[in-house]
Amino acid sequence: MLNTRLPEYVTPKPDQVFVQCWHGTPLKRLGYDVEIETTNALNTTQELADRFGLDAQKWTYLLSPSPYTSKHLADAFDLPEERRSDVIIEEGYPRNDEIALAHADATGSRQAELREALGVPEGKKVLLYAPTWRDDSYRAGVGYTFDYLIDFDLLRRELGDEWVVLFRPHYYIANHFDFSAYEGFVIDVAQWPNINELYIAADALVTDYSSVMFDYAILRRPIALFVPDYESYANDIRGFYFDLKEIPGPHCMETKELVDVLEDLDGYWERYGSAYDAYVERFCPKDDGHAAERVIDHVWNRI
Repeated sequence: MLNTRLPEYVTPKPDQVFVQCWHGTPLKRLGYDVEIETTNALNTTQELADRFGLDAQKWTYLLSPSPYTSKHLADAFDLPEERRSDVIIEEGYPRNDEIALAHADATGSRQAELREALGVPEGKKVLLYAPTWRDDSYRAGVGYTFDYLIDFDLLRRELGDEWVVLFRPHYYIANHFDFSAYEGFVIDVAQWPNINELYIAADALVTDYSSVMFDYAILRRPIALFVPDYESYANDIRGFYFDLKEIPGPHCMETKELVDVLEDLDGYWERYGSAYDAYVERFCPKDDGHAAERVIDHVWNRI
């Protein structure tokens, strides 16, 4: 089972079962759905699409948590219509069972355990900040860089008495971030092995265009977007499958807006509660803590 594409030179043998688990619900356009000529420094739009198509030819199964994801992953990988009903297993993402079970645990014991392991001071609220990479920010010999950080000085000045921040950049991002000046307020969790544990530990999420916004919603906790480069990302880099305004929660262009949101989380639910419920139903209807059981039954019963 893989949650990424197989290298082009790897081909499953006739007696092998290849389950494509993928790694999230698509917001950014992928593969054959990318309509903008890519600014990716490594590949053209067509080269990237062709690699997706080659991968789909190898699949035995594709896992999906929703009808939305089933359609867009199948389209992005150019999975033939006649194969879709046999290949797609729309039973949720097994990797999200851990999140759903934590949400169902009214004691909050797992959250408390993880906060202690992460070094979060007792009594503090936790903000997970998880930005993604930018296709056009590639430096030879370095990798993908990131230049859209929130203002940690302002955040600490306004919220430092109540909050700590877990900073988790996309693994493509090559910047070295020095948070020594923010000791006790920012915890660098770039190397933490399991992002699900960071979701469970956090009271709220800030991201930009990452699919973490879908997985985190299983917990029914506040989500805010920090998107100062929204126009350029939407129009010049990748494009989206739907209008970002459909994502419940504030879309902040400046850190001060984010501060206002975190200071009024009760107001968050008044403004976004019903839209949040619809969002979860649309994107996470099968992520109920039992996806692994259903996928195993499906795959093993057909071998």
